[in-house]
Amino acid sequence: MAVCSPLPGGSKAAKADAGTAARDISTNGNDGRVSGEGRIEPGVVCPQVRLDDGRVFSLQGSPVPQWKLKPGTRVRLVGRPAGGGGSPCSGTTLQLESLELDPA
Repeated sequence: MAVCSPLPGGSKAAKADAGTAARDISTNGNDGRVSGEGRIEPGVVCPQVRLDDGRVFSLQGSPVPQWKLKPGTRVRLVGRPAGGGGSPCSGTTLQLESLELDPA
């Protein structure tokens, strides 16, 4: 599956969001899982999602074909922070466990 990278030259705010997301993951108390609803944003290699609470994640292992994940598409997801290094992603990458398009 493709790995994801943020847009080149990301802003300081985007980098701050990634740091905030990493802190939120480590303190959320649900086995490290991240869940929520948000909108797909453009990425260089693959999409990113901005959750409704403002956290931004790169997505890895999507069960939905990448061509369906167009910027602006609403999604509901569950995933875990991808570990193990070796990823060209900056910020936090989620290994998806589930992804639904256009939650009601």
